[in-house]
Amino acid sequence: MKNISNETFYEIERASRTGRLDLFKTLGCDPHFHPDIEILVVTKGKISVTINNNTRILNKGDISFADAFDVHFYDILEPGSIGYVIIPDIKNIAPYTALTKKQVLKENFLTDDKIFKRVEQLIVPLTKTYQTDCDLYKHNIVLSVVGLITYGIGFEKKTGRESTATMRDILAYMHSNITENISAASVARQFGYTPNHFSHIFNSYTNLGFKEYLNYIRVGYAADLLTMGEKVLDTAMKSGFDSLRTFYRAFSERYGITPKKYAKNKSV
Repeated sequence: MKNISNETFYEIERASRTGRLDLFKTLGCDPHFHPDIEILVVTKGKISVTINNNTRILNKGDISFADAFDVHFYDILEPGSIGYVIIPDIKNIAPYTALTKKQVLKENFLTDDKIFKRVEQLIVPLTKTYQTDCDLYKHNIVLSVVGLITYGIGFEKKTGRESTATMRDILAYMHSNITENISAASVARQFGYTPNHFSHIFNSYTNLGFKEYLNYIRVGYAADLLTMGEKVLDTAMKSGFDSLRTFYRAFSERYGITPKKYAKNKSV
């Protein structure tokens, strides 16, 4: 796990998460999305929250819930505002994942004093035990938080939102198969689209080309491998790149330095 504060998160930094729980106080962030849910609980001040182009001003007691691959960002509106962000690994909230197979949340925001108080009571001890090794305890608390919030918001059938749900499935599929030999054509076939139509909906949803996005998430996975001491050549191959040259170019575009320099900096 990683103790995080004052950072902007992008989808690439969530791509290779396994079993982690991120908990931090937000100081605002740029638009981003990732394969995991992201909860914001405002305990002081005012924070503007935008999820999928829907903006709300959250005060103390308000909660936002960004689902997997929802584009979201925060702006602090008052000095001293406090909002706790919780990002659990999606694998550790299986009951929620099961519920969303055929349903979606009615909305992304919740104002409910009773639920907020119960959530706050759970978050306070969570912040104090965050650095401990008792992962089972922490993940159970987070699952309780997710359960309370989603109960308060409620679910509805996916009718009318299939396009968004399908794109989430596509992105989740890509994140789960970033080391495999996948292409725009193969993913299009997997989801029953023609290549041209798939490219159109993918670009309109992500503002990126398929290959550009795939290389982006592969580079993030590679960065994690380098941090763990993996050699550059092995990292390139394990991250799904078919050539060292392509890997170097994609990595340098993302981080501004070569993989070798990145690995050296992380080892210092």
